[in-house]
Amino acid sequence: AKISKDYRIFFVDTLNHYKETYELLDEVENFYGIKIERFSPPREDVEKLNKEMGQFPYYSRFGRGECCKIRKVIPNEKALETLDVWISGLRADQSAFRELNAHKVELVNQDGRKIIKINPLFDWSEKQVHKYSKENNLPYNKLYDYKSPYGEVFKEIGCVPCHIPVFP
Repeated sequence: AKISKDYRIFFVDTLNHYKETYELLDEVENFYGIKIERFSPPREDVEKLNKEMGQFPYYSRFGRGECCKIRKVIPNEKALETLDVWISGLRADQSAFRELNAHKVELVNQDGRKIIKINPLFDWSEKQVHKYSKENNLPYNKLYDYKSPYGEVFKEIGCVPCHIPVFP
């Protein structure tokens, strides 16, 4: 599997990821010989969020959405301001909402500008992704190897406070 250096690869860094996620970014950069751009929330926005909602806003009913907005949505919008085409790893089987509302190719309205969003893995299952990754010896987040003493595993990996191991 190759990635052309003609393409820009970006990662939304919420500043709240597991160390294994940051290790994976380094591994991907080395594996493909690329540089991954990182889009993060401005420190002053995170500080304002914490002053208004406390240092753990993701644990309150109203704070979680605001936390995602500041740490994830706004940095992603900043990245999209620089793009005409967005290729995403989104899959339909990741949530009922995605299955019903997303498509393999979409037209996204970004502040009045249209961006083509392509989800090439949209109709792939989790098993297909795992099989392809294994067959091609691709880097992956080592947290997917984790299994708690109770049998919990990571089904998705994002910010530390919001993505924890669960029962399969």
